[in-house]
Amino acid sequence: MEISIVSFDIDGCLTVNKGVALPLQTLDRLQKARATVPFVLSTGRSQPYAELMIQILGPKASVYPSVVENGCFLYDSQEEIMFPHPLVTKRIIGDFHEIRRVLEECFPKSPVQQGKELCISLTPHKKIRVEDLFQSVQKELEIYKEKVFISHSNSAVDITPWGIDKGAGLLFLCEHIGISPGNVLAIGDSNNDMQVLSLAGYVGCPSNSKDEVIDLVRKKGGYVAKTAHTGGVIEILQHYHIIE
Repeated sequence: MEISIVSFDIDGCLTVNKGVALPLQTLDRLQKARATVPFVLSTGRSQPYAELMIQILGPKASVYPSVVENGCFLYDSQEEIMFPHPLVTKRIIGDFHEIRRVLEECFPKSPVQQGKELCISLTPHKKIRVEDLFQSVQKELEIYKEKVFISHSNSAVDITPWGIDKGAGLLFLCEHIGISPGNVLAIGDSNNDMQVLSLAGYVGCPSNSKDEVIDLVRKKGGYVAKTAHTGGVIEILQHYHIIE
């Protein structure tokens, strides 16, 4: 199979991390590279943030919709349309209003990120590790366990409707544009990228990736970059002959 699209995570791949300045010089290099296939985003971030990154990456990133809010929506930046995942219903939207209220009451020091339509993301307090917050959220939402999927990146704990994650978002995207996941090169670095990396036919990760991600990429015969973040992404694209 040939690579039809490249799917990027944002935090830890195209950027260093939340609160750290964008690596504009390296991103500019990526924008100017003569990529042989289109780019899409696969992110837990909101639509406005994804729109910013799409503009930075240039025309190659606006050919197809991107996966936002950890698979809850596809965002078509050309038409400015959000397509909800088929599992998103009015009942689920109502349930998530209640779940958000519970989380805001239980974790007042770990604020809910603003600007998202459905996915609930909690940013850990400075003295709390994201892994510890993840475990606490799991315990607090035990009564909702049949309604939610809980994951975490390096900077936030994410709650989506059960059955929706970045992997489900990738399958939704592939069906939407008429390709197989086997034709996707997926690049990710954290735990909530595991579903995408498991489904994609081609995989890679930067050197700053979690051990579980590196193990999965190696198991699938993918490429583990020697450099971190955006530099690692460029290295992966060169390895797969997407850019020179």
